[in-house]
Amino acid sequence: MMSNQNLSLSMLLVVAFAAATTGCVPPTPSALCLAVTPSTVATGTHPQAIKIDPSGKFAYVTNYNDNTISQYTINGCGGLVPMATPTVPTGVKPAVIAMSVNPGSYAYVANYGDNTISQYTISPTGELTPLSPATVATGSHPLYIASNGRAVYVTNTASNSISQYHIGAGGQLVPMTPATVATGTFPGAIALAPNGGKFAYVVNSYTHTLSQYIVGATGGLTPNTPATVATAPTGYPIDIILDPASQHVYVANNWSGSSTVSQYDVGPGGELTALTPATAATVANPHSIAIDPSGQFVYLAHYPGVHALSQFTIGMSGELVAMAPATVITGTGATPPPGSLANPHSITVDPSGLYAYVLNTADNNVTQYNIGPGGELSPM
Repeated sequence: MMSNQNLSLSMLLVVAFAAATTGCVPPTPSALCLAVTPSTVATGTHPQAIKIDPSGKFAYVTNYNDNTISQYTINGCGGLVPMATPTVPTGVKPAVIAMSVNPGSYAYVANYGDNTISQYTISPTGELTPLSPATVATGSHPLYIASNGRAVYVTNTASNSISQYHIGAGGQLVPMTPATVATGTFPGAIALAPNGGKFAYVVNSYTHTLSQYIVGATGGLTPNTPATVATAPTGYPIDIILDPASQHVYVANNWSGSSTVSQYDVGPGGELTALTPATAATVANPHSIAIDPSGQFVYLAHYPGVHALSQFTIGMSGELVAMAPATVITGTGATPPPGSLANPHSITVDPSGLYAYVLNTADNNVTQYNIGPGGELSPM
């Protein structure tokens, strides 16, 4: 006869399996989910960025040292489950992945090491399959890629430009005319207004500025007026988010000496104006920034050297207010492998707003979090 302990475990597994196969997402973390969902999931080597597809069913991680993408389904408890084919190949040193689901379902990866973009179809069950051709050329050392559903934009750090592409009928990227637009020095992350919005913003790490653009009717970018706005004078702007209502922009300024988040209002023409105060303080080296779909909470991953996440609520005027506690721990604090730095590196929130995922570069894994009713993070 099965013991009560074994019977209880069996029941937990059965219920968790049912949740995973039905796609039922609990409104709050249940005891059943907490019992069977690990707090971390393995990735490839030196994971660089994590993205959730717009449906909230699949997750993808770029593995910088393996030249692969890890692909996962998201079960009913929010846990990442490796697909039957756990990885697919990319170009050299994949940096960031972007997805487009209207029309079709496609994924695109900026390959920093060989100046290409890998392009894939996304199957109904989430698997990536290379398109033909498998790659298209871009500028020098592409670092970031973003899509608004009809176009794809890539920042090229060594050529100080954005490459811009139409998405063709079969998902293949077609360069626009002009094929590139200028940025500041060492452009990085891109923020695009959601739902066909008309504004775009790019961080320029070495000039402490943001470039701001108007998105034209056919997707082409033209500089806004003014063409740039300042970020914090100390710290290098490295990541940027636009809130879901396109009312506020937040920028992570990466530096160990005076680490901040710049915060802005978005004007009617897309122009940015610094809030009062212009910055919110964080712990050292904010590196990756994410916002929940409701536009109430903001999270930061700190890299290098800090094994923590910062968590904020968004005030009535758009200003960031530290939660209590202001930080939560992530990663194990493992010694980084040769040639790499410490965790965490990238953070994202799923479309339901119930879960957050953080890449720990030195640990080669993802830490998975539940998001509480007040926005607070707790490991699964």
